[in-house]
Amino acid sequence: MSNTKEVKARAEVNFKRKQEKVRENEKAWAAYEAEHRRADENIARLKSLRLAKEAAEAVAKGNDAQQGTKKLRRPSGSHFGFRDHII
Repeated sequence: MSNTKEVKARAEVNFKRKQEKVRENEKAWAAYEAEHRRADENIARLKSLRLAKEAAEAVAKGNDAQQGTKKLRRPSGSHFGFRDHII
């Protein structure tokens, strides 16, 4: 009889040990997923900041280029066309 009690006791110890190991693994997996989720969120945040910065730089560069290519206009009344020079 005592032999079966020992076997049963060992089986319970092993079962409890395995249950504890499963709980530890679940905690570790949850921590792993949370860390990667934080990293993904940070990557997304940094990407949006980079894209916003690039868009602002493109707008500023476009404004600079636009200002540099403005045509100079003659004051009104001083315009002479080709026909005006033919006598």
